[in-house]
Amino acid sequence: MGSRTMRVRDETHRKLVAMARETGESIPELLERLVERAEDDALVVAANARFAELGETGELADYTAEFRDWEDATVADGLEDLEP
Repeated sequence: MGSRTMRVRDETHRKLVAMARETGESIPELLERLVERAEDDALVVAANARFAELGETGELADYTAEFRDWEDATVADGLEDLEP
């Protein structure tokens, strides 16, 4: 795996060092985790925006109704009676 040098403000570096010390991670490991978290957060924001859009157009109600139909069909399939 390659590496790169990044410039960060002194205060940001101090925070990274403190966070790395607290978590026991190296700064590269910490940065990788923080980037993954930021990507996850962006995905949630995008999904929430899409759900809001669907709610405004009425499509969310259609989706929810279809989901409930599938859920009802799955619950009524009798598989819960089977022993593992």
